[in-house]
Amino acid sequence: MEVASDSGNSIKDSSRDPEGKGELHEQDLPHLIFSKKNYCYICGKPQSKISRHLRTHKTHAEVVRAFSLPEDSKERKTILEKMRNKGNFQHNTEVLQGGTGPVKVKRKPKAKSQPGKFIHCMHCQGMYIRKELWRHVRRCPFKPENQDLDKEPGRTKVLALAAAHESAFSQQISSGVWKLLGVMKQDEVASVVRNDLSIIQFAQSLYKRHGQDPTKHEYM
Repeated sequence: MEVASDSGNSIKDSSRDPEGKGELHEQDLPHLIFSKKNYCYICGKPQSKISRHLRTHKTHAEVVRAFSLPEDSKERKTILEKMRNKGNFQHNTEVLQGGTGPVKVKRKPKAKSQPGKFIHCMHCQGMYIRKELWRHVRRCPFKPENQDLDKEPGRTKVLALAAAHESAFSQQISSGVWKLLGVMKQDEVASVVRNDLSIIQFAQSLYKRHGQDPTKHEYM
């Protein structure tokens, strides 16, 4: 997969693009590479056993909360699934912005696929094939509990909402910024930075001023 340029990656207006095909990246990338591993939202590292790995972050509040619950409890499984999806969403966003690396999807397709064929659920952040998202959203365990099944948005509206959610996270963030985030020391500070849009936007403003000078990257 070729690396995209460091120029700002704009996001298409979801109202003009109801199918949301412009989310996260400005141009279509070559065929996606799929990862079999899940990505930790705290340190960003790929893991074969993400639940076991999360125990290494034993001081992190959300991890402490999850493992304090009974092993077979529904709440514990829900929290772990949320953390798993959060890490994969974070990783996938960096991949699609930077233009290189494998992505983690909920169900790997049989045929080769381009990035535009996938989109993240606005509720659980799992990455699904676009044509399957509407069906998933109807039963997504993370959707609002008070949502009326008879008033759920249709297929086109679901895709538009999902595209808007992705845009809110990655709009106007250049691939250069995502690359800088990727080389940060993998600790809880890096986790906070990657999950705080205001910090990322501030990093983007610094990158616009100093991004062409590699000697100043360590100060961003």
